[in-house]
Amino acid sequence: MLVEKGRNPVYESLAEKVGRILEMWKDKNRDYESIYIEGARIISEKEKLSKRQKDLRFSEMEYSILLDMEKKIGEDSAIIGDVSELSGKLREHIFENWALQPTAEKKVENEVRRFARRCVKKYGVPVKELDPLYYVLLEDVENYGT
Repeated sequence: MLVEKGRNPVYESLAEKVGRILEMWKDKNRDYESIYIEGARIISEKEKLSKRQKDLRFSEMEYSILLDMEKKIGEDSAIIGDVSELSGKLREHIFENWALQPTAEKKVENEVRRFARRCVKKYGVPVKELDPLYYVLLEDVENYGT
């Protein structure tokens, strides 16, 4: 699962929890029941996240953006529409190796920045969180947008 982290936002969101289980396993006083319960909980959460992505028909990029937005803002059904709108705007600028072409890269950065600014206003995110939100979202686009 840790190997897949960079290729799937579902695994990315669960990676820390798996790391905690590994630490529990390394502990000399292992509590096998706790390790099993935590592992089962992670598998259940992975299935739930994967099902939600499939139900939403979101790409890896869209789902990664959604998960990061929900971390920042909390769950809000309007975010789903906003992410779909952003994805539609980015489609015309994202193609194979788009990040290597300065013009395409700049257009993507501008769209993501615009989106982050809008979300700060719309969802009442503190202005000081604008840059961190922008960089997280841009990383999602760079990692999963092709």
